[in-house]
Amino acid sequence: VPANSITATDFHAQTDDYQTLTITWNTSVEIPKDGWLLQYTITGTDTVWSVVCKENTTNLTPVLPGTTYTFKLLTSDGVPLLSDKLLYEVPAAPDFKGTFGGMEVTRADLEFKMCKTPSRSNWTYKDVKDSDFTTTFAAKQRASFLVKLNASYGSDSTEMDILYLVRDAEGNPVSSSIKTYRWRDMWSKYYCELDIPNIPSTPGSYIISVYFNGGLAAEQAFTVQS
Repeated sequence: VPANSITATDFHAQTDDYQTLTITWNTSVEIPKDGWLLQYTITGTDTVWSVVCKENTTNLTPVLPGTTYTFKLLTSDGVPLLSDKLLYEVPAAPDFKGTFGGMEVTRADLEFKMCKTPSRSNWTYKDVKDSDFTTTFAAKQRASFLVKLNASYGSDSTEMDILYLVRDAEGNPVSSSIKTYRWRDMWSKYYCELDIPNIPSTPGSYIISVYFNGGLAAEQAFTVQS
């Protein structure tokens, strides 16, 4: 069967937990030995990502809430299948809520304050001075969040995937990064220290969203100066 006559149907994307995006489809021929090539872009970015799929489905992580993905299918050597492009708009994530050691914690219980990253490695809340709290940063300056938990928390080994998503003033994704911690290891004296992996070097206005296991934990506007 000529590559350019292979059709893909039932192209579908779905996320149920705001952490994994599942894409499925059917094709008019058997899955080739080399699999299919799924290419996708995210609206507002120039990057094209590619995933080799040995089945007619794949899972993508992390999921960027509030963004639009565009997918297309190709053969392994780059010939597009006969199919409409699939556009999927990821809904805005719900506010964070979880139960840890029998104690419920919600977004309202989390007080995020943005600050300059202290110079000491493995810094704690004791290392942050009042003058360190800011939402204005120089290019390439490191930034962090000091988080205070205004609720009781249980000792729980639940893994917490923390997604940092930075958007520009128009809402386009600029960078994203995910780190995993254990809930009980995050907190000391009701404080949690989170270093932001990527801060833009280009001057401008931005918003960073922080997600705990797919739930929105905080949003903060900030500025990068030259």
